[in-house]
Amino acid sequence: MQFGGGISTQAALNAGSTSVTVAESNPMTLRAFRDPVLKDVTGDILAEPRLKVIDYDGRLFLANTGERYDVIDLSLADSVGLSNPGGFAISEKYAYTHEAMLSYMHALADGGVLSVTLWNKEEPPKSVLKLYSTIAEAARTFDPQRAADDIFAVSSYLSTTTVLFKRGGFSAAEIKTLRDYTKSMSWEEVYYPGMPYDGSTAQKILDDYRASIFGSGQDATLTQPAADATAPADPTAPNAACDPTALADPTLDACADTGGDAGPDVLPATALQRMTWHALLTGGWAKLASDYVFDVRPLRNDQPYFAAYVKVADLPLTLDRLDLFQDDWGYLLIWATLGIACITAASLVVLPVIFGWRIVFSHSRGKLGTILYFACLGLGYIMVEVGLISRFTVALANPTVSASVLISSMLVFSGLGSLFAARIFDRARTLLPVVLLAICVLLLAYGVTLSPVLDWIGAYPYAVRLLLCFLLVSPPAFLMGMPMATAMTWLARLGKEHLFVWAWGINGCFSVIGSAAVPIVATSFGLSAVLQWAAIAYLVAIPAFFTVLLPSKAPAIRLVTA
Repeated sequence: MQFGGGISTQAALNAGSTSVTVAESNPMTLRAFRDPVLKDVTGDILAEPRLKVIDYDGRLFLANTGERYDVIDLSLADSVGLSNPGGFAISEKYAYTHEAMLSYMHALADGGVLSVTLWNKEEPPKSVLKLYSTIAEAARTFDPQRAADDIFAVSSYLSTTTVLFKRGGFSAAEIKTLRDYTKSMSWEEVYYPGMPYDGSTAQKILDDYRASIFGSGQDATLTQPAADATAPADPTAPNAACDPTALADPTLDACADTGGDAGPDVLPATALQRMTWHALLTGGWAKLASDYVFDVRPLRNDQPYFAAYVKVADLPLTLDRLDLFQDDWGYLLIWATLGIACITAASLVVLPVIFGWRIVFSHSRGKLGTILYFACLGLGYIMVEVGLISRFTVALANPTVSASVLISSMLVFSGLGSLFAARIFDRARTLLPVVLLAICVLLLAYGVTLSPVLDWIGAYPYAVRLLLCFLLVSPPAFLMGMPMATAMTWLARLGKEHLFVWAWGINGCFSVIGSAAVPIVATSFGLSAVLQWAAIAYLVAIPAFFTVLLPSKAPAIRLVTA
C-alpha cells in the first residue's frame, strides 16, 4: 500500500518474497524512480522481476481484486510532518477507514496478515486510538466470533505503533514469537490474545489525562499523568511483587517484572492503549470514548478524518490554553473562520440597512422572505459542492482531481439548468417548488447511496471513473441551476430590480459561511450530514420563494391641489 520511498517494498524483496505487488497512486513517484539518475541510487527496484506495480490507489485495487495476499502492509503512508493537522487541518484519509480495513481483510489469504503502522507522536494519544478503534471495529465485523484472537499490537512511545491482524487468528507459538521479537526491539506490548488486564486504574488514567488538559489554567500542562505507584511494569507481573517501601518517583515504580528485577512503570500512554484494546474487544468502549479527553471515534468513509480531536463541548475551554493544542490549531482555526465569516456577513447585511438602504428596501413586500430564499440557495449550493469534493475522493483517490471534476461538473450542469429555467419562468409558481423539493430528495438519496456507488465506480479504469463522476453530479447540479435564475428574473418582472444587489450579496455571504461550515459538519456528523443540511436549506427555500413572487409595494401617490 503506497510505494513511497520503496523501503517496505525492498524489505519484502530482501525477506525472500516470491511475488510483491505495490500500489502507488502518485505517478510522479513512479516516474522519479524510473529516472536514469535515481536508478543508480535505488538499484532500479521497479525493474525487479518479482515486483508488480499497480499505478492507482491500493485501497481501490484491494477492494476490487480477486487476488488474495499473504501479507498486506500499510506503513507510515503519510510523512510525520503532514501527519499533524498543521498543514492539512481537515484531510480525508480513506486508506484508514473502517470500510478500507474490511477490504484489506477480505483480500487476505487464509492465515494472511494485515500490518498497519502509524505515527505515534502525540501525548496524550489521539490518532493511534482512532486507528485502534477503526481496526477493532472492522475485525469484529469481519470475524465477530474470534476478533480478540486476530489482533497483535505494539507501540514505541512517541515513535510509531503497529497493529497486526491475522485472518484465522494467531496461534500460541506465533504469539510467543511475536512477544519475544517485541521484547528484543524494546517495544511495548499493547495487545495480544490472552493478554492479562487489570482495569482498576482505568478511570484514574482517563481523569488524569483530562485534568492534564482542562485543569486550572495554572495546572494544565501537556504532560503525561503521574504513573500509578502500584501498577505492574507488565500486565503479566503480579502486584504482590511491588515493594511498597520503595521511594516514589514520577516515572518509575518498584514493581518487579516476572524475573524479579526492578523495572520501569508502564507509561500512562501505554496503559491507555492497553485499556483501549481491552474495551474495544471485550466491551466498554463507548464509556471509555465518552470519558476520554479527545474524540477518538473510528474512521469511516463518512468521517475519514484524523482530525477534530477536540470535542465540540470542550471548545470554550481551549481559549485560555491554546498552547496545549498546537496540533489542533488548524481545526480550531476552522471554527474561528466560521465565526469571522458569520460576523462579517452580519455586518455586510445589517450596516447597509441601518445607514440608508432601509428606505429603498421598505418599498418591497416579502423582503425578509427574499433574504431567506437567497441565503438558502447560497448555503445549500456551496455545501453540496464542497461536501461532494470530499466524498468523491473515494473514487478518484486525489483531492485535487476530485475538486476539478466536481467544480467543473457543477458549473457546467448548473449553467445548463439556468439556461433551461427560461422555459419555466411563466409557470414558476407551480414548477419551481417541485424543483426545490426534487433537489431536497436527491440530496438525501445521495447521502445514503453515494458511498457504495463511488466504491463501484472505483473499480473502473481512471478515464471511466472521471467520466462517471462527472455525470454522477449532473442530476442535482442541473436542478440547482434553476432557482437562482428563476428568482432573479421574477424580481425584475415585479419591479424589484433594486433587490438584485441584495440577492447577490446575501447569496455570496452565505456561500462563504457554508464553505466554512462544511468541514465542521463533516467532522462532527459526517459527510452525509453535509448533504442533509443542504437538503434542509433547499426545503426551507420553498415557502420563501412565494415571498419573492409578491408584487412590489408602490409608494403612495399624494395629490396636491392649488
